[in-house]
Amino acid sequence: MDSGIDGYATEIALPGGDAWVELRLAPAQFTNARHDALADWQAISQFRLGHTEILETEKGGSASRRALGGKWNGDAPEFSSLFWITD
Repeated sequence: MDSGIDGYATEIALPGGDAWVELRLAPAQFTNARHDALADWQAISQFRLGHTEILETEKGGSASRRALGGKWNGDAPEFSSLFWITD
């Protein structure tokens, strides 16, 4: 599974099954197509959960592209008690 924030994303390994899983993600875990880390949680406009992310960055006339995640295996995930907490 992957999670995206604006032009940044990270891959998340989930164990599967019915057990609750707590995820704590830091800004630096989210990187863009050039592998630059997200600096902080400020000014975020979009948060995504999915199975595939295609990141594209264009800077200084050169473009970078990176794919994360892949085809989802198994039943569709279910989310409950989803919280956004910043420390």
